Amino acid sequence: MKNRANMTTSKLAIYIASHKPFRFPKIDYYRPIQVNAYKNKKFLSFRDDMGINISNKNNRFCELTALYWIWKNDFDSQYIGLCHYRRYFKFKKSWNYYLKPIFEKNYLNDKEIMVSDKILRLLYENYVIVPKKYRLGKMTVEQHYCQFHSEEDLKILKEIVIKKYPNCISAWENVFNRKWMYAYNMFITDRKLFHQYMAWLFDILFAVERRVPPKSDVYQNRTFGFMAERLFNVFLIYKKCRVQEIPIIFLT
Repeated sequence: MKNRANMTTSKLAIYIASHKPFRFPKIDYYRPIQVNAYKNKKFLSFRDDMGINISNKNNRFCELTALYWIWKNDFDSQYIGLCHYRRYFKFKKSWNYYLKPIFEKNYLNDKEIMVSDKILRLLYENYVIVPKKYRLGKMTVEQHYCQFHSEEDLKILKEIVIKKYPNCISAWENVFNRKWMYAYNMFITDRKLFHQYMAWLFDILFAVERRVPPKSDVYQNRTFGFMAERLFNVFLIYKKCRVQEIPIIFLT
């Protein structure tokens, strides 16, 4: 049974995926991790090419190579999160906190991204911290993916998800028929759910990888990063997760 007395940031790790040096926050529980490190100059102590890793898949898996490394190599953190060197959860409230999903800024104020006691309580109560909804206008999630990525890839993904996890079909239909999603592959959750998500996600994506060849277009070749953004939403419903939406700071 969890102990409320241990609700501190000492067991919290929010990793910051980055492919280049940056001005990272000076907060203990934020851990910059270098992605695509296997073929680049090393500049961080946490890198996706250390230990058990898939760093050489970064061009297709994007920040998922960081998630995979965390899954296989972080043995201590009780609560685990991921953000990006230009995208962070905005925990400090302001007058327009509830009105805007994204706050664009040209610099990062560390005080805005410090985890509050309220967030720790939510994590203790098994909430998943997610970005505010990314709205797709008049398109559904399915229509949006087919228009901006590959309809054929999506068919293969759905086929594999339903074959491997037939109980996910309701969650899949729910997500792909709505007009918003939780984007960016950003979240914070407890260790148990994180490991469940990683096992589920990579079981699916590695099966898709065997059937979907690389693409010549560099952007569209980020296939599995795009897929994971949608699959995260399916997983949340599949596992009946309670979520807390938080705005995002985007560094321009």
